[in-house]
Amino acid sequence: IPTELTEKEFEEYVRPYIPKQVSGPRPNIPLYKIYNYILYVLYTGCQWKSLQKAIDKKIDGTAEIHYTNVFKRFNYWSPNKPILCLVSFKRKISNYITEK
Repeated sequence: IPTELTEKEFEEYVRPYIPKQVSGPRPNIPLYKIYNYILYVLYTGCQWKSLQKAIDKKIDGTAEIHYTNVFKRFNYWSPNKPILCLVSFKRKISNYITEK
């Protein structure tokens, strides 16, 4: 499983599997960054609360997003299994590396 995706990789391989948000507040940071925080938790096995230490800080020193909002987004996306699209992503990357 990749531990981090670029915005381009996210838009190409993951975004099509994620449902569009119908209601509620929109996140203040790009979805690919939230997805990368989810990948971080899945890869490291850390508790969601521990994620707060890994979240990037804004200029004023506050976290760009609270770990509970990352967890809520994970729960919102989970029924639609966007994590499964990583298998497709991994295969494409493997094919790309083998072709070189």
